[in-house]
Amino acid sequence: MKRFTFALEVLLAIGGTLFLAGLQSCKHEPMYKIDPNIKSVTPTPVTDTNTKGTLDGKALYLQYCASCHGLIDTSTKRGATAIQIQTGIGNVNSMMTLSSLTIAQIQAIADALKTNPPSQDTTTNGALLYASYCASCHNPLSSSTKLGATASQIKTGIVNVTTMNPLSTLTTLQIQAIANALKTNVTPSDTNGAALYASFCASCHNPLPYSTKLGATASQIQTGIANVANMNSLSTLTSLQIQAIADALRTNVPPVDTSNGTSLYTYYCASCHNPLPTSAKLGATASNIQNAISTVGAMQSLSTLTTSQIQSIADVLASTPMPTDGASLYTINCEGCHRALPNSQVGGSSVSDIQSAISEVNKMKYLSKLTVAQIQAISGVLANINGGGD
Repeated sequence: MKRFTFALEVLLAIGGTLFLAGLQSCKHEPMYKIDPNIKSVTPTPVTDTNTKGTLDGKALYLQYCASCHGLIDTSTKRGATAIQIQTGIGNVNSMMTLSSLTIAQIQAIADALKTNPPSQDTTTNGALLYASYCASCHNPLSSSTKLGATASQIKTGIVNVTTMNPLSTLTTLQIQAIANALKTNVTPSDTNGAALYASFCASCHNPLPYSTKLGATASQIQTGIANVANMNSLSTLTSLQIQAIADALRTNVPPVDTSNGTSLYTYYCASCHNPLPTSAKLGATASNIQNAISTVGAMQSLSTLTTSQIQSIADVLASTPMPTDGASLYTINCEGCHRALPNSQVGGSSVSDIQSAISEVNKMKYLSKLTVAQIQAISGVLANINGGGD
């Protein structure tokens, strides 16, 4: 038995030696190669000459926010948090191009806004608070489109209107002060339609002679006040005042050649969509126009146009040639939302970026009329612009 055990031990020793020798001579490559030339390094931040590569909140705000919300010292968004800014980018069409900003950059903007709180002397001064937080959207106090708005209506706006959410930093006393300032500027006994229109309507719908609402009836105005969010504050107008505005709109209706598409476009469309040669709606069909009249609040007063008039407008839009150079194409189709070309927020956008946006962003879907060549031309002029394009 001992001899058997000894023999077994000898065999195992010999086998182990052979196994080790085999491993040493094995020519198989390891499953994962390690490059001996790679050295361990500590990552360092990349310095980007583009403002978007920095964390200077004031500079970022100046480039991406000031054109709508005013300079940072008097910004209507002072006190806005990073979460509020992200919410705006996600939900406000005109801010969606800022989705390329990083979380750190958004926080930098929020920090800059936080370090610029309103000075204490404006705490309960309604006129000054209004000038700081409201005038940029609703006109100076004397001609505010929100004259008569109550504290309750202002609070409702802050909660329900996305672009007003950052004003949640205002205290109840400050909101009441703004409401008091708006109340002291109301003249409820005024039934001068032209004056009422100038105070309550012109900022959105152009001066009376060129109003986009010419011909609107009292009933249509009341419907707008009830259903269009940014018109709700006009619920303070009396029935007589609304009728006076409607009368002013009726007496200013131009003698339009109802069969001339160019004339119809000039009176009903040019104020919002540019003169016909550079219209942002070149190529729009009668169906497109009818759909917009039904679904876009600001266009509902055009429901007075007949089917033949709408077709006449569509015909001139179809027959007006679209320019072929990228700069002109950008001006007509993109500038309204993305700023003038030198400061475009979508600089660097590729053809696929633009095509994706046209497919996915509701506000841009009408641009499906653009050809591939036209999109390439737009992308070409954006190539050297430092903006928000991905």
